Amino acid sequence: MAAVKKDLPGDVKLVWSQQKDTCMQYQYQSATLAHTLGSLDPDGGVLVELTSFENGRGYFYSSASVGKAILANLFDASADTSGGC
Repeated sequence: MAAVKKDLPGDVKLVWSQQKDTCMQYQYQSATLAHTLGSLDPDGGVLVELTSFENGRGYFYSSASVGKAILANLFDASADTSGGC
């Protein structure tokens, strides 16, 4: 997550986070993201999903072995509506 956060704007704030069976999700918002991504919402956001993979085991989440980070410009995602990984 440290590598992802250093690429996000300085005014970014964490709105929520949740761990699921196959990933960890973080929702960040910032005015800079809103402007850059063309959002009409002044608190535009990005959903970050971190996953791990182990041959034979498939996708799961382990903070010790994150293999993939996906960023999606979901401005109004909530923990309830973010979907699965």
